[in-house]
Amino acid sequence: MVPSPHHRVLVIDDDPMICGLIKSYLSCEKYAVDTAENGSTGIEKIDAFNYDLIITDIKMPGISGDQILFHVRNSRNHSLPVIGISGTPWLFENKPFDAVLEKPFSLKTLLYHAQRLIDSDRDSQSPPTRNSDKIQDQPHRAV
Repeated sequence: MVPSPHHRVLVIDDDPMICGLIKSYLSCEKYAVDTAENGSTGIEKIDAFNYDLIITDIKMPGISGDQILFHVRNSRNHSLPVIGISGTPWLFENKPFDAVLEKPFSLKTLLYHAQRLIDSDRDSQSPPTRNSDKIQDQPHRAV
């Protein structure tokens, strides 16, 4: 499925370079991408807007990606897919993220999971099976 500009993604990361890189790449792939520089702003945006996917850093000061996930799973958008990105993904293997990507990861791997999760959510219109994929791949345009 080719993404439409109506596929909205929120990227939450305390590193502005990572937010910018992911936003730029996914925007080129025809996603409408919003960013948040911290978990607090991310939660405000999740509550205010409708997104098709959340991509969040897991380890951030203040509100962590784990807390973002908890907020989403206990909200009206509980089936919203969430991808966690982390330099320490093994610490989050038992968390119900839809996917966990280990930094550095390739942008193609991120795009693959974004497409898979958005398509799965749209096709089923019910909560997708949570697979918490721990991805380890060789950097190619790595984040």
